[in-house]
Amino acid sequence: MNLTKFSLKNPYTILALTLAIAALGLFAFFRTPTDLFPNTVPPQVVVITVEPGAAARDVSDKITEIIEKEINTISGLKRIVSTSRDEVSSVNAEFYYDKVIGEAVIDVQNAISRIRPALPDDSLEPRIYRITNATRPLVTVALTPKPKSKKTLSEIRLLAENQIEDEILQLPGIADVDIFGAHQPEVQVRVFRDRMAANKISIGEVIGALAKQNISSPAGTIYSGKNEYLV
Repeated sequence: MNLTKFSLKNPYTILALTLAIAALGLFAFFRTPTDLFPNTVPPQVVVITVEPGAAARDVSDKITEIIEKEINTISGLKRIVSTSRDEVSSVNAEFYYDKVIGEAVIDVQNAISRIRPALPDDSLEPRIYRITNATRPLVTVALTPKPKSKKTLSEIRLLAENQIEDEILQLPGIADVDIFGAHQPEVQVRVFRDRMAANKISIGEVIGALAKQNISSPAGTIYSGKNEYLV
């Protein structure tokens, strides 16, 4: 017996099934939750650690592997993708969808705090970023001087922090630009122990003198006609 003969011989059964399917469709249409902007990105947390002057192999051995082993102990972890470059370690921890992004960030922060003493002393504080649809980076650009160029990595970073960053922020749809790595200018102070002993100066006094000079604080406001200037 085919479907046509069955429908002709049992019209009320077919009508009841049709009404039941229509009722279930209406119930699903009005009760099924909808989201115009569903979260299609799994919870991800990225840990960026910078060690100035370190080679990629040293970054991998002393930073990336240590962070990976500790993050692997977090529950709900799906996979880890890491990258080690000169001076920069990047560890991307991807979690399952049922893991709340806030809990994932806290778990990663706790993991980093546990292994922070094991990281190199000259490494900068690890930076933790949550990756969502709104914060996922569009592109990562690496800058380096051309061969035989007289520009240093410090000058390249200053270029990125000023002209390049300003130009990118002017593009439509760009909310933020994050710059990391490279060399930052610093002032090195070398002390001579014999001269300090001869002048009866301790290292604490040197540090205190530097701290008094290396400050930036408001001194007031200057009013001039229609303008005012912060000092």
